[in-house]
Amino acid sequence: MDQVTRVENQIEDGRRLVEKLAEAGFEVTNACWVKSTENRPWHLYLVSPAVDNQGRKEAYRRIHGVIWEMASSSTIDPFEVKLIGSKNPVGQGVADMGRRYPGVNPIRSRSADFGGQSIEAAYVYPSRLSAPVS
Repeated sequence: MDQVTRVENQIEDGRRLVEKLAEAGFEVTNACWVKSTENRPWHLYLVSPAVDNQGRKEAYRRIHGVIWEMASSSTIDPFEVKLIGSKNPVGQGVADMGRRYPGVNPIRSRSADFGGQSIEAAYVYPSRLSAPVS
């Protein structure tokens, strides 16, 4: 699989994961794929109040169940997912970007600094994607 197809699949699978988490009652306030400049792979950052309220371990336990349910139809490796709280600098950077560019379309960024982290690129999902399903 070429790199472009892999990234496109990751973007779609990330969107599906955030939607599945919302269906399961797990709130994700912001989500984005980030490629750091340190020659590391892309990581899916999920910003959730569950990290602040329930702790990281419990929040990961809840999302891993959904990730494993999707395993046969998803390219997301559970080790690619980074669950962070709203006070995390990357979480704040994602929220700031969403406020600067509100709307329903995803945002692609090639910013040199993203929430205090040097990045090569980022793909930020629209915040409406993580709205709870009613």
